[in-house]
Amino acid sequence: LGENGRLFVIVGRYTFSAGIGSAAILLNAAGDRATLVGEDMSDRSRFYSEGGVVCAPNSGYCLRYTDGLYDHATGCAGQPLCRRENRRFHLIIGSLHPTLFAPTTWRDYLAKRDPAMEAIRASLQR
Repeated sequence: LGENGRLFVIVGRYTFSAGIGSAAILLNAAGDRATLVGEDMSDRSRFYSEGGVVCAPNSGYCLRYTDGLYDHATGCAGQPLCRRENRRFHLIIGSLHPTLFAPTTWRDYLAKRDPAMEAIRASLQR
């Protein structure tokens, strides 16, 4: 970012897991010059991700399990299963609620409107 640059990070109901981590990295890197735009993300600030698959030997049925803890609100250092990415990539951002709230409705979609971009444009014109 340039000296007076601003960063707008657009998120929404389809932002999960790695998307939240990416938003956290951008918000931390840009500091006060970053603004979270859109609507609430679908994952909570504390969730399990990563993991693997285990298959039953006789039936062949497989299950997916998650064993990696992420806590974007307060961190999870020292807790079992806390992923090192929480600290390594500075994923602790506090609130996951957009500071520039711009939800997308079905009506917006049908009208080919982008409320997040409209909110950003309005913010830049202030």
